[in-house]
Amino acid sequence: MKFQFSVPQGWMYQNTPQMVQFAPKDGKALMMFTLGRGNSLQEAASNAVQQYQLQVVESRSITVNGLPALYVAADQVNQQQPAASVRTGSYFIQYNGSIYHFIGVSGINDFNNYISYFNNTMQSFRQLTDPSKLNKQAERIRLRTVSGNTTLSQALSGFGVPQARMEELAILNGMKLTDNVSSGTLIKVLGN
Repeated sequence: MKFQFSVPQGWMYQNTPQMVQFAPKDGKALMMFTLGRGNSLQEAASNAVQQYQLQVVESRSITVNGLPALYVAADQVNQQQPAASVRTGSYFIQYNGSIYHFIGVSGINDFNNYISYFNNTMQSFRQLTDPSKLNKQAERIRLRTVSGNTTLSQALSGFGVPQARMEELAILNGMKLTDNVSSGTLIKVLGN
């Protein structure tokens, strides 16, 4: 996808195929990053407002690191429990033919305590240009036949697996390093 953004220091995060979620340890805020639904910034914003049943407080066009974007602040009002109402701050950013949506959420009374975290993360969105990250090559799993009765650790060493990666390869093979493997057994290693 060739983009990057920063995560607030000390915040926990979860990356799933649908979205990335971030939250501080105090649990009083939440930030999400996902694809916007729509063909324009305005359409994506309208769809999010409708999906989350928000009442728009502010909306304005902005740029984020040279990319066209739209900022929307909105409230989700809980009529039965007004204290449970939340404020959201969203950035809809157009990049590489897609629209990306950041949304920061907290209680209305706590929002100003988190707005700088939301803005810093959302404004850090930019094109990834670091060649060391762009040129990464996937490691391939190869099957190798064990030539004699041995332990998994000895077999992996014989196939040139570095000591630092032994435990990882044991997990990949669903075994312990001390498990015995028989001659002719296929095991997984990483390589070209």
